Amino acid sequence: MPRPKSFIKRLTVERVAHAHNCQHNQKHRLEAGEVRLKVTINRTNENYCANCAIQILNRDIDKLRRLVQEIESMR
Repeated sequence: MPRPKSFIKRLTVERVAHAHNCQHNQKHRLEAGEVRLKVTINRTNENYCANCAIQILNRDIDKLRRLVQEIESMR
């Protein structure tokens, strides 16, 4: 039996090495040592501050739950 695939992109949580801006909101400055979410798409990395990452992840979790409910209701 093949291993199940994942719809979730490659995500990692790490500490910032060098200061840079958040991908979602350029006004959010990430300083060295802060926590960020790194999203790897193909060979490109997108980095999000903790606040933006939490908001985006919570919205995506809600969307996934709705999709599961929709699939279950149609079975």
